Amino acid sequence: MTDIDNKTETTPTKAEETEKHPVGRPPFYTDPAVMQIKMDEYFKHCDTGEEQEVIAKNGTVVKITKKIPYTVPGLVYHLGFGDSSALDEYKVKPSFNGTITRAWKRIERQRNEKALTGEQEPRFAQFDLKNNFGWKDQQNVQVDAEIKHGVSDDLQALIEDIVA
Repeated sequence: MTDIDNKTETTPTKAEETEKHPVGRPPFYTDPAVMQIKMDEYFKHCDTGEEQEVIAKNGTVVKITKKIPYTVPGLVYHLGFGDSSALDEYKVKPSFNGTITRAWKRIERQRNEKALTGEQEPRFAQFDLKNNFGWKDQQNVQVDAEIKHGVSDDLQALIEDIVA
C-alpha cells in the first residue's frame, strides 16, 4: 500500500475556505498614504484648473484657466471609485478615517468660503452644505422660568381674611 492510498480526502470547511479566499473584492487602497497622494493630486488639479477657450465680446478667441471647484463626486472619480459609498466604507476604517475626514472638510471649507465671498450662488451653497455636509437650520431657544406651586402671598392673605 502506498502513501496515497492511506490518505483520505477531506473537504475544506467554510472557515478554511474563507481564510484562503476572502469574500468580495480586495480593497482598492491598503495604505492611507497612497490614498492621500491621490487626494492631493485631485486638489492640485482643481487648484491649477483647466485651460478653456472662450469667445470675447469682440469675437476673438481667448484662452483662460478656470479653476475647478472641489466636489465629492470629483474626488470619488479621481480615486477610482464608482460612487461615494466606497469612500464611506473606507471612512469607517480607523487608519483611513483621518485622511477622508480632512478631504471632506477641505471640500466643505471651499464651499463655505465661496458662499461667503459671493463666488457661489447662496441658495446652492445652502442646499449643498445642508445635504452633503450635515449643516442644519436650527434655532435654540432657552426659556428661563420659575414655576411656583401654591398661591401668591396676596391671594393667601385674601383667603385667610375670607375664612376668618
